[in-house]
Amino acid sequence: MVKITELPCEVITEILEQGTARSIVAAAHSCRYIRNCFFERPSLAGRVILRQIPERLLPYAVAALYADTLPIPRTEAMVHDLIDKLCPALIPASISLVRFLGLGNLSRLEDRHNIIHAMALDYANEAWDFMQTTNMRVPSPGTLQLSENEYLRFCRAFYRVEIFHSVERPKPVGPFQPHAWNDGKYYLDAIPVYDREQIACVLEYQERLLLNSVQEVLAHDVAMGHIGVNYVRAHDDSVIQNWLALGLRFLVKITGDLSYDEKKRLLHSNYGPGELIDLWKSTDMARNWLDVDDKLADDPWIRNKKGKLVHVFRRSVDAMDLDRGPREAFLRSILGPTPIDFISCHGLRDRAYVLWDMDRLVQLEAGWTRAAPTGSPDTFQIFVDEPQPSRLSLSLRQAPADKALEESFQARKEIWDKGGSGYWSADDLSKVVWGGERWAPYKLPEDW
Repeated sequence: MVKITELPCEVITEILEQGTARSIVAAAHSCRYIRNCFFERPSLAGRVILRQIPERLLPYAVAALYADTLPIPRTEAMVHDLIDKLCPALIPASISLVRFLGLGNLSRLEDRHNIIHAMALDYANEAWDFMQTTNMRVPSPGTLQLSENEYLRFCRAFYRVEIFHSVERPKPVGPFQPHAWNDGKYYLDAIPVYDREQIACVLEYQERLLLNSVQEVLAHDVAMGHIGVNYVRAHDDSVIQNWLALGLRFLVKITGDLSYDEKKRLLHSNYGPGELIDLWKSTDMARNWLDVDDKLADDPWIRNKKGKLVHVFRRSVDAMDLDRGPREAFLRSILGPTPIDFISCHGLRDRAYVLWDMDRLVQLEAGWTRAAPTGSPDTFQIFVDEPQPSRLSLSLRQAPADKALEESFQARKEIWDKGGSGYWSADDLSKVVWGGERWAPYKLPEDW
């Protein structure tokens, strides 16, 4: 039998081009000879990637890769050039670029997409299971099958968050330079408000992942109490948001199978105070999203002469944007019983409410078995009531949590000021370490 290492590179290339290889990293690691074939035929790895990443996501995948390489400091022109590439018309250009990327960049492209693919499915299933807790005649948990447009929509929202964070990512640790792009205004103003809400949904999911993983460190580490990391109001805490801004790879690492001490060291080593990289501010929950006649202020959908809703840019947007599900979910929510200021408090983002197709929303609504609280056709009852059991974050129980947090801060600050460090508990100080070398948090200059 002929060994694989005895086959000509042309034969290996022919085999890989048949579509059986789904990962360039796995294929390259499986055999050094295959890895050498990738180096000898650079376009081969690109063709494998093009089978793995849906072409409708390629502009975002390429932009995320490019954002990582932007020189410091960023300039407004650089960022505008990056954002202008995010349109379906540039899919052919993205395909051409991918075909000629080096193996290292292709591996990074693949790695990021694999992370986004896994998180998008996890968030979608989590939201689907969360909706099972309401009294609806819907399939049992675990039976979710995303449509193609839903899958792409979930993934695109993750890419959008990653691109924002890649551009604004703090390098090096320490005070941040002035923003290159006006707090993301140029990036976000070009997309409808319900697309901005898709970004907010993903950011809240990532925030929840981070806090679930590191809350013990934030609640008990003396140094974290000295710094005052506010995990109760994470939206407004610059340290937490800057950890999230480190991106998907950091999030995967910190939420992995690490010990308390390993997580603490990772948080300490990536701590850097400074101006908040505030994607929450950029999504801007306080802006005027509605005109005086209760219509969306930047709605790309209009009624034609026959009274039918049509998308103004239907010839230039992606097919996933021609589905009215996200628009209807958002509009019916804020015009119904959920004021804009309370979207994060009503479990809507737990349901990924602006990421589903219209067909799915209609089917879910048809399965609603409670008596409708309002009976209004202008609302989706599936988004009206907070189901039980609730899976809401600490930020929604802020009154008692704030008091406990402040008491914790005060106790840990006193220990820090006396030279202590280590693990603090309100009723047990046995793990507090006195004296010795301590981690020194970076402090901003007084005149900064």
